[in-house]
Amino acid sequence: MSHGFDVTDGETVALAIEVSDDEQADGWYSYPLAGEHRQVEIRLARVAGGDEVRLIVKGALTPS
Repeated sequence: MSHGFDVTDGETVALAIEVSDDEQADGWYSYPLAGEHRQVEIRLARVAGGDEVRLIVKGALTPS
């Protein structure tokens, strides 16, 4: 099952980033994106002391 990334998803991620911290192991926000052939996990965290956001993407490079 999959769904598109909508306004509610964007708002959820934006709120989570506000309280995230890239220097803390548990300070990252994880968001799974399920597609037709693969699943990708995106981890986001605000850079401590800055306005930047760090991003880590995990998933298979080829369809499963």
